Amino acid sequence: MPIQFRTADGDDIDGMRGVLGACYRRFAITDAWSERVIRDCVESLASAAAFRAILDKEQVHLAVAGAVCVGMVSVVDREIAALFVHPGSQHGGIGTALFRRAIAAIGNQGHQQAVVSVVAASAVGFYEKMGMRVTTTAKVAHGPCTGMTVTMMGMAIGG
Repeated sequence: MPIQFRTADGDDIDGMRGVLGACYRRFAITDAWSERVIRDCVESLASAAAFRAILDKEQVHLAVAGAVCVGMVSVVDREIAALFVHPGSQHGGIGTALFRRAIAAIGNQGHQQAVVSVVAASAVGFYEKMGMRVTTTAKVAHGPCTGMTVTMMGMAIGG
C-alpha cells in the first residue's frame, strides 16, 4: 500500500498513540528499556489532552498507509522533537522521508542547523546515516527517561 505524508490534526491522536506505544515496547528489546520507563512513557501520552498539547506547539507530520498511521515526526523550532516509525513498517524508507520533511520544515523557518536529542541508542545510527553528528551526551534529568543517557546530535542545513 502506498504511503501518504500529511500534517497531523486532532483526528490522528489514536494513530499517533499506536505508533508511539509500539515503538516504546520495541525499545524494551532493542535498547533494554525497563518496564517502568515504557509504562511512564506511555502514560505520559495517555490522554488526548497530551496529544493536543503536542499538536498545538509542534509541527507534526504523519506517514499513513491507507487509514493507518505508520510513522510520525514532530518539529519545534530547529529541533526534531520526535521521529517514530511503527516497527512493522521500518526499513522501507518511511523514517528517511519523515526526516527529510522535518529538515525541510526546520529550513523553512529560517534555521541553519537542525538538532535532535536521542534517548533510544538504537536510533543514533539512523541519524548518523542522515548526516547528523553527535555533539554531546548527558543523563536525562527529569521525566519518564530520568537517568537514561541522551545523545545530542546536530547538522547544518540550507545554503
